Amino acid sequence: MNAAHLHLIFNHVPVIATLFGCGFLLVGLLARKDTLIRSAFVVFIVAAVTTVPAFVSGDGAEDLIERLPGIDEKYIHAHEEAGEKALVVMIAVGVLAGAGLWVFRFMNRLRITAAVIILLASIAAAGWMAYTANLGGEIRHPEIRQDFVPPPLTPDAG
Repeated sequence: MNAAHLHLIFNHVPVIATLFGCGFLLVGLLARKDTLIRSAFVVFIVAAVTTVPAFVSGDGAEDLIERLPGIDEKYIHAHEEAGEKALVVMIAVGVLAGAGLWVFRFMNRLRITAAVIILLASIAAAGWMAYTANLGGEIRHPEIRQDFVPPPLTPDAG
């Protein structure tokens, strides 16, 4: 197993976890279910923690693929830049979620306010994580790039 493999394993976890956490938190707020809200906070903490190995493994993955045919450094650079911001955003959401757990335990009157703030931050984080993931996909998948033009069909030689 190499750095590229590790990067691919880890980078999916925070993206998916953040989306699930947003869903749990929204449903928890609408249904007024503290258990779902606190569960969402734990999911955000897990997402933040798993963002670290996803980010750290990126340099090793870059070293392995940057000289492969069809790889353009500009896509790697865009993904790396977005990844740096995604790391900061996800760690911030993880810290907010940890604070949210504390608020739910000790400051009953601020629970809903804290949950709404964390929901807004997590939605922004989910968007940034999805954007970063898409940029990562563009490195090896030209068909998802905005400027992609499919090659013309060739007649069947049969």
